[in-house]
Amino acid sequence: MDSQGIYRQLKGHEWIFMANGIQRVKMGKNGGVLAIEFLENGELSSESNMKFWPASRCWRFNETQQIIELLNLEGTVVERFEKPKGYGNRVMMRQVNGKDTYEYRVTTDSIRNQVLAPEPIQMNLGNALTKERVDLVIQLGGGSESPLMRSMSDLGLSGIKFDADLDTRLGWLSLYWELFAHPEVNRLAIVDSNYTLLMDPFPHVKANRIYLDDQLEIGTLGNGQRVQKLLRTVLIGDRAILLELSSALLNRLTPDKITLAAFNEVIYEGFSDRLIHGRLVTQKPLICIQGGWLVRKESGDDEVGY
Repeated sequence: MDSQGIYRQLKGHEWIFMANGIQRVKMGKNGGVLAIEFLENGELSSESNMKFWPASRCWRFNETQQIIELLNLEGTVVERFEKPKGYGNRVMMRQVNGKDTYEYRVTTDSIRNQVLAPEPIQMNLGNALTKERVDLVIQLGGGSESPLMRSMSDLGLSGIKFDADLDTRLGWLSLYWELFAHPEVNRLAIVDSNYTLLMDPFPHVKANRIYLDDQLEIGTLGNGQRVQKLLRTVLIGDRAILLELSSALLNRLTPDKITLAAFNEVIYEGFSDRLIHGRLVTQKPLICIQGGWLVRKESGDDEVGY
């Protein structure tokens, strides 16, 4: 990862310092907690009412060692931290050879820079859910007699229909707000209506992992890396990681249309170590491998060309 890549992960968040990874630190009597923001020019800023500043005033990314370095005003490195990693609904940077951390919580900090959001498209989750922790299949588009709905019924799974378009920013905003509003949701399968569920995937879903469908094609990312193309027609994971994904897309991408190429950039840059795809998730025609949670009954509308 390069400096611009790490900045995209750091920007827009208030990183709270946790001594030994467990305790917030107040900066002076009646001062606020030690919390910093990373600026693109290499400076550190804070919205916290700190009575005095710590030694760290600037930052840089050591691309050779792949670590974040915090520097004093003289340019001397005073602290080193690992790249951010997700742990449930927390994103954390761990101190190199130490126990301190900087972290933020996805559910409270991820959209702090969104000044105004459009009214979300309602999914009426309240009619489908109780206060108990539940797993849920969300159908993207289609009707009540779709292959997905029929297979949900056969497997006895709870499901609802969601009409937002995940090709658009508004669609992701709507999805984010609905997930944010329903902490009773445990794990989700957000799936295009043309898929058929072959089995209940939820007992096999691991925490902090995202499961996607893919194409049997290779694409090229903006940095020149060759990768297998991923599709957004299947999104399976726990609520925390799907909130994190929605937030990452909204914070990084500003166009109204979110292309498949841009989706792949965000996934491979921020989720590659938590990504699972392939025949464990979806079966493909002419590939005779046992297993797979879903199969797509219709094709030909996949986006290509990157």
